[in-house]
Amino acid sequence: MRRHTVKAKRQFIDMVLIMLEEGKSLREINLRQIAKRIGCAHTNAYNYFESYEQLIWYSLEEAQLRMLIGGGIKDPSHIDYDTLPNIFESYIDFVIAHPAWYRLIWMDRLIGPPPLEIRGSLVLPGDILNRWMRERHPDSNQTVKKTGILHSFLHGELSKYVTNRRLEEISSYKEQLLEDLRLLENLLFLKEAHITNLT
Repeated sequence: MRRHTVKAKRQFIDMVLIMLEEGKSLREINLRQIAKRIGCAHTNAYNYFESYEQLIWYSLEEAQLRMLIGGGIKDPSHIDYDTLPNIFESYIDFVIAHPAWYRLIWMDRLIGPPPLEIRGSLVLPGDILNRWMRERHPDSNQTVKKTGILHSFLHGELSKYVTNRRLEEISSYKEQLLEDLRLLENLLFLKEAHITNLT
């Protein structure tokens, strides 16, 4: 793909994320509005995307990439897990800073399957989280399953925050959430180690 094409494609993706950050929902955004903000005809989008729905999938991919970068992961193919910051804390910080992008990643209803060429990158954050947890608990036999439980708890709590169901100040909310995660992680993994020692 030529440099000009890559730049033009990115403009559409960036504008979706900008408009979401400004408070618009996916139902309030369309190609004409996006193109008007960029300064081109809305039909230009079809040079880079098969449909509006495909543009949204690519925007979701970009939001996830920015989440990884914000968590200190510049190159997902070369990650030093020994020096990686606490992924859960980075995740919480991302949601606090970009609640609209979190809605896009996890809560908004998207139409149609994701494009084949980005499906690998869409599962990348989960793969990185599972690997990070395996590094933390190398003796666990059910790391992926237990990591899923931790993430489900975190997602539920962050969904309350994103939809204004939590009334606490952000700072106290974050600290309490991290404390709850540590407690749940200990219950899931340390209890397993204790049981293993007894058998």
